[in-house]
Amino acid sequence: MISSAMVQNLAPEWHSSVRQIDIAMLKDKNSEDELYEVLWLKEDATSMLPALSLGGLRDRLKPARLIVSYQDEEVVLNGTRTSITLGRAEENDLVVKGNLISRLHVRIEYNRNKFILIDQSTNGTFVMSSAGEESFVRRDSMQLKGRGTIGLGRVPDATGPVLRFSCEE
Repeated sequence: MISSAMVQNLAPEWHSSVRQIDIAMLKDKNSEDELYEVLWLKEDATSMLPALSLGGLRDRLKPARLIVSYQDEEVVLNGTRTSITLGRAEENDLVVKGNLISRLHVRIEYNRNKFILIDQSTNGTFVMSSAGEESFVRRDSMQLKGRGTIGLGRVPDATGPVLRFSCEE
């Protein structure tokens, strides 16, 4: 697999030997890039749809923002900062104390223009949307959308630590 920059550097006779297979966020890059496959044996290749255009796709996939707040702290996830951690250990981006909270309780990642909450805890994570929809995640993941609250190890309510989130697209 090679990137679009590599395709541009190929000699012209090689251009017919590559095909676009995906669009992805590459490590240490702030935007998505086209990924190509080099076809060494064309006879065995599966035919694919015409190349995807990044121009229109980039317009539809404007970098989104997720704001996670706890007490007087706020962390922003976007195209520049692509992951945060929450838990009771001091090395987390948001430190939340409590006996039901794991040292590294939750990781939230920004991937393909989505915010994914990944629970890594013993007691699970509760997510309540602003519309009142409740979700429970334990050793699994879910997409965060809109606005809501996150409870680490317990349902988010006034008696325990509550984190607030807001997705802006």
